[in-house]
Amino acid sequence: MILFCYGTRPEYIKIAPVLKHMARDVKTFCTGQHTGSMVPKGDFNLFIDERHKNRLDYIVKTVMDNTIIPWEEIKLIVVQGDTTSALAIALSAFHHQVPIAHIEAGLRTYNNQDPYPEEANRAAIARVTDIHLCPTKTARENLVAERCGGFMDVVGNPVLDHLVDLKPTIGKTILITMHRRENHPRIHEWMTAIDEVARLNPKCNFLFPVHPNPIIQSAVKVLKHVVTIFPLIHDEFLQILTAGRMVITDSGGVQEEAAFLKKFCIVARETTERTEGLDEVSFLSTPDTLADKTSWLLDKPWPEDYECPYGNGKSGLRIATLLNQYQSLLGTGPSVP
Repeated sequence: MILFCYGTRPEYIKIAPVLKHMARDVKTFCTGQHTGSMVPKGDFNLFIDERHKNRLDYIVKTVMDNTIIPWEEIKLIVVQGDTTSALAIALSAFHHQVPIAHIEAGLRTYNNQDPYPEEANRAAIARVTDIHLCPTKTARENLVAERCGGFMDVVGNPVLDHLVDLKPTIGKTILITMHRRENHPRIHEWMTAIDEVARLNPKCNFLFPVHPNPIIQSAVKVLKHVVTIFPLIHDEFLQILTAGRMVITDSGGVQEEAAFLKKFCIVARETTERTEGLDEVSFLSTPDTLADKTSWLLDKPWPEDYECPYGNGKSGLRIATLLNQYQSLLGTGPSVP
């Protein structure tokens, strides 16, 4: 059995195109890091109590203490990205001596506080991974430089498989998302800056699907010129992004989606692990520089002949093809990029 593991909504969205192409004898495991109808149940499911003071610790404890995974039946564990669920599952698999495949391997900022805790999570996962499935050549180069063992290949990011049939148009909506922990201490600065940008650009429609985190929920109350709505299902979000003007976000996945859909992206962070499109189609920003960068990008044409560096929308099939023959990959060195 190959066990695909996830705990959050973005993780499931990214593994879904891979699952579609997998051979039989595949099951799924949901840790319950995110709850609600937007996170599908797996074949095996955990519940993570949210009432604990340090939720990150409790996620790790719950996952590693679980008794529902039939380790003796599992031939390969597949984790995605850099969540605390992914770290806990990978470490548990390592302790059970079950091989690990990591989708979205090799992303780095080399700053453990940005993003926190994701940077430390993905670096730790890399040390126990046997099959590294890298979204870009840069990600693979990072792993080679770190002398990580195991098979490596550049496969793109399967999140983009959801976008291949979409036809981008240029509208008036500026889509906003924000959720990262490292932005929480400055969240009121960000909200003030976002509201000022919306005030200065009344011809644009500013739309903010609000993350369920209570810190974000409280902070958006200051917005007077921005429409706030409940979180959207992924298909609805993509429809708005496809027809919009640009995006302001601290999400790495949205940064990739924006590049694929030819939308400029203001990255509300001090650094990013997705450096390939930086200063060409995506741009780092602080609250102080947000207004100027938004104004500049509203007048900027999309660069001609730009190719999205994060994948071509066929990554699910490529990854599944590799995983379906995982036994031949175990114990091999890096492949040709």
